Amino acid sequence: MPDASLMLELCEILGVTVNELLSGEKIEREDYKKKTEELLVEMAQSEEEKNKGLLTAMWTITIVSIGSLVVALLLVYYLMEPGIVQILVAIGVVIVFLIPANIGLKLEVQAGYYECKNCHHKFIPTYREVLGAAHISTTRYLKCPECGKRTWCKKVLKK
Repeated sequence: MPDASLMLELCEILGVTVNELLSGEKIEREDYKKKTEELLVEMAQSEEEKNKGLLTAMWTITIVSIGSLVVALLLVYYLMEPGIVQILVAIGVVIVFLIPANIGLKLEVQAGYYECKNCHHKFIPTYREVLGAAHISTTRYLKCPECGKRTWCKKVLKK
């Protein structure tokens, strides 16, 4: 698949339409509308599958990293002598946990959209907005760019 920014120029050079480039075949005039609809459906399905994969990866990272954090903190608590070293190691474990937590959050932002509870507008917030938002699982308290209201926005995979 060519980069989207190069598609129009590439089509012009090759003397084909975008639909013909994406489908990999010459499209007859009478089949053009049907082929366009098929390509749009295929692209929507592909985006939804990609988003599902990103959310699956996010949940996997989250579950494994929280489990690892708990085990590591229990080991620090039970195997180390109480004192400053134990506290520093525990702090180090928590800091290391923040790395996969950050990756998981970035995957959540990249997958799909958030839907405003008020106006049902679907949007993609910035990483910073998601990081600072209160949340319950993948539902976050965000400001909708459409209606301007703060509400609990639910994660959805397709527009």
